[in-house]
Amino acid sequence: MIINSLLDTDLYKLTMMQGVLHQFPWAEVQYEFKCRDEDADIRPIAVAVKEEIRQLCSLRFTKTELDYLRNLRFMKEDFIQFLRLFQLNADFIHIGEEKGKFVLKIKGPWL
Repeated sequence: MIINSLLDTDLYKLTMMQGVLHQFPWAEVQYEFKCRDEDADIRPIAVAVKEEIRQLCSLRFTKTELDYLRNLRFMKEDFIQFLRLFQLNADFIHIGEEKGKFVLKIKGPWL
């Protein structure tokens, strides 16, 4: 497992997530991975990527992690409580192949 904690991200993403919770809680989004190296063939690792995503979607914020975030003066208590319940959902993630290329797409709720 490469990612062992939902805190394994930069703080900017968490502050933006808090902003989304407060301003756009019902927003739907769509993302697509784009490999900038046209010659790279990522298809051989697609199964490993799926497994990493499955593992990532099993993670939850721990009490220790939430306490750390709670001590950051700009993190609001409602956001900390949201994170206490937060879990990524693999149902919104599609990994496959299109036109001989690796495809990773995410479509669903922003939060």
